[in-house]
Amino acid sequence: LVTPPGTFTRFDKATDTFTHYTYQENVPDGLAARAVSDIIQDRRNPNLLWVLGDGLLQQFAKDKQKFLPNKLDPKRANIPEHREFFRVLDDRENPNILWLAGFGLAKFDKSTEQFTVYLHDPNSPNGLGFETNYIGALTQDRYDPGILWLGYWDGAGLDKFDKRTEIFTHYTHTPDNPQSLRAGSVQLIADDGAGTLWLGGWADSNGLTAFDKQTETFTTYRHNPAAPTSVSTDTIVNVVKDKSGILWIVNMSGKIDKYDPYTQNFALYQSHPNTPNSLVNNAVYTIFEDRDGFLWFGTTGGLSKFDKHTGTFTNYTHKPDDPDTLDTDYILCTYQDSADDFWVGLYASPLAKVDRETGRVLERIPLPEGSGIAEIVEDPDNPDILWLGGVYIGFAKFQKAS
Repeated sequence: LVTPPGTFTRFDKATDTFTHYTYQENVPDGLAARAVSDIIQDRRNPNLLWVLGDGLLQQFAKDKQKFLPNKLDPKRANIPEHREFFRVLDDRENPNILWLAGFGLAKFDKSTEQFTVYLHDPNSPNGLGFETNYIGALTQDRYDPGILWLGYWDGAGLDKFDKRTEIFTHYTHTPDNPQSLRAGSVQLIADDGAGTLWLGGWADSNGLTAFDKQTETFTTYRHNPAAPTSVSTDTIVNVVKDKSGILWIVNMSGKIDKYDPYTQNFALYQSHPNTPNSLVNNAVYTIFEDRDGFLWFGTTGGLSKFDKHTGTFTNYTHKPDDPDTLDTDYILCTYQDSADDFWVGLYASPLAKVDRETGRVLERIPLPEGSGIAEIVEDPDNPDILWLGGVYIGFAKFQKAS
């Protein structure tokens, strides 16, 4: 676990105990920096974790509960000049390689412990594309693991990096080419697995862009007040693809757009107070698709179940005179476990087990006053256990049977 302001914490499920690791000066087998930004498990050795931070790349041996030497220690030879990295990716194709993104791109070879750093060079047209070097998004291609995609914070553009040739291909905005990348930052890269990258840059309000990897052309979708089938706003923060291939797009205002790739139209779903089958509230906090294909939208004004076949919402809200309704309308999360139990996490209210057909609360799990559940995960080894992350409650193990 990484907890603010960057503490590294180990939780032992067997003993229900936490061990906290913080920076301590001159401790050779301790955490070597004050802040942790990313953690991944080593692809070859599940006993090892890679811990990344500003000036930090360390292995943590789970069996010995000790840190190995910092690979980005400034005293080491051949480390990157700039040690600002915030995202680590374990290569799917070559488990001996880690990719670090932040100030530039770095490849770390675990066997030789050598770094290869890729920074912008104005004399190298096939090098890293943009002079500021700040990478805001990094992903490995879904179908070609030899390709990495890089987006830039500062509006510079998109890079495709071919690991086999070590050539970067640059995609930038060209004002007189409508099929070029739109201007602005690339802070979101979502590979839909069907040949398209979906790009967003909420900081610059630059809409949603589809990049066809085969034709290498861009199609940008912007809000158009005169077109009811356009995207509702230009501040895109997330894209989720459901089982039927429909894209659900979340923007900063909390509204939800549905994009049908076959009709290439956007449909805006928002709350209409006088329409009972509309979205219950426009401030959408969470989206979940259950095993029957229904989409559940948790909002700050209630819970909505969306039927994709009828295009209608069924809404569930708190009713003071009905004890079988939700305790509050502020929904933090929803989750369907392997036993088909449907759980709803609420702000400052008990965890609720809900009937998906009627929306009635079947069971309430009491929590400390003022706390709520914001994340639920079923234990992969014991389906009777749910792991809960919460507001003012921390981290909890819930045993359903008891």
